[in-house]
Amino acid sequence: MHCIPQATGNPLCVPAGNGQDYSSCTLQTQCAPPDVCGMGPTIPCCFHFCQVALGGADCLGPFDSCYSLTTPVYVNGQEYGICWDGMSC
Repeated sequence: MHCIPQATGNPLCVPAGNGQDYSSCTLQTQCAPPDVCGMGPTIPCCFHFCQVALGGADCLGPFDSCYSLTTPVYVNGQEYGICWDGMSC
């Protein structure tokens, strides 16, 4: 299972997929934890979750930064966003 932070603070748990960072997706179940399927600049793809307060320190790529989501999501009071390097998926 893969649990995805939600705006309510209660995560949504779905079956886990095997899509890695920046691979294309159409469903949450296609991304491997801790990734989420979200809209990239041109197509939906898997993005790594990060804690916004850490500013990208928990992102994997050397050029990734942690970006807040349009509707912020939380787990235990911590805001989570997505790691992105500014490039297309």
